[in-house]
Amino acid sequence: MNIKKENYTNLPDYLRVLVNYNCGGQNPIRKHDLVRLAKTAVIRLDSRASKDEYFVNLCKVVSPSDIAAVFRIGATEEDFQRKFNITHDNLIELVSKGCIRPMMKNANGKDSLYNLSDYYCLTSEKVAAVLCSDDADSPDNEDFGIYCSDVIDEVLAVLERASDEITDILNEETSEVRAVVVNALIESALLNNIE
Repeated sequence: MNIKKENYTNLPDYLRVLVNYNCGGQNPIRKHDLVRLAKTAVIRLDSRASKDEYFVNLCKVVSPSDIAAVFRIGATEEDFQRKFNITHDNLIELVSKGCIRPMMKNANGKDSLYNLSDYYCLTSEKVAAVLCSDDADSPDNEDFGIYCSDVIDEVLAVLERASDEITDILNEETSEVRAVVVNALIESALLNNIE
């Protein structure tokens, strides 16, 4: 198959080419699989609809990233290395910082495919910024543990102070209103204390 990811600027365009690619029994995305996925997503189309019609309608209710995952279509380490001119260690760092999400592991338990959305959404500038970020700004493990402990203590104090207000609200309002108000009170108090 001679369809290169780097020739496309976004995930839907790349997937659409794969959907419409025809190489006999070796199609990366087969019609019966699209039909099955469409039924799961409660999309009803005429059985004579094309693969492209199924794909277009699926994209209205299912993200292209999820469609790629269902069909096990991802980007390899080499794809990321070519696109961003990075090394294996750079890729591992980007994965550890959450910029690139692993999708599948190979037989050895190592990541072999990565999320295609990350491949198309990441920019060279973002990759460079993440790789060049100064580790001196991040707290070391011991300081970070102390900081987390302080944050947890603050959260518990906020919850304690808010408990009387929450109890009053729970006794007077409907369950929907209670849930909204309780969540808003907790979120507001947490944000004010953590800042």
